[in-house]
Amino acid sequence: MSDEVAAGRLRVEPLRVLVAIGLLVALVLTIEGLRTPPEVVIEMPKAMTMAPVGDCDPELVKQLARRVGMALLCDVKAADVAIPLPPNPGRPERDQYRAADIIDFIHTTLAGGGSHTLAVTEEDLYSDDMNFVLGLAEVRGRGAVISLARLRPEYYDQPPDRELLLERATKTSIHEIGHMMGLRHCPNEQCVMHFALSVAAVDAVPPEFCPRCARRLGLR
Repeated sequence: MSDEVAAGRLRVEPLRVLVAIGLLVALVLTIEGLRTPPEVVIEMPKAMTMAPVGDCDPELVKQLARRVGMALLCDVKAADVAIPLPPNPGRPERDQYRAADIIDFIHTTLAGGGSHTLAVTEEDLYSDDMNFVLGLAEVRGRGAVISLARLRPEYYDQPPDRELLLERATKTSIHEIGHMMGLRHCPNEQCVMHFALSVAAVDAVPPEFCPRCARRLGLR
């Protein structure tokens, strides 16, 4: 074999390898694309209700409703009068209410129960598997609740700050409404759907959805 022929083969072989790798990558991406279902766009409701429950300032809830409505591009109406708390607190020894009980109570108390409703309360909340929660929602349901108790700076022996409270409550409300629409927790730390158990985690996330979650809600 001449040196020229050997050199030619050396030049051709790497090219064949690159072409084969490219075809293999394309095949893998095609298979993954077939396996991964397309993202379903969730239709946001045109309107929803925000209801103060218990000893909760209706004016603060109205401010919160305006902020959430602007963020979600929908009409969020706040009830003028606070709704009484359920008769059973759940954990009276800890001054806590079971979050799911408040959601159920709202469904049976509010007229026009067909609308999406977010309850807002000053009471500390817990769930069946967590000692406390900042909020809870029915995933792909019509009810959710948030608690202002641990969102208040006073809870941490800090001076009252209404603006900070509203910022935290806005994020928590959007997060729970996202669950109502069908969104799960998002791994993106720059998404309002990122899991936030502590108030520090709430402060760390922005009051908006990441591009992927926003697309699923038809907001982009």
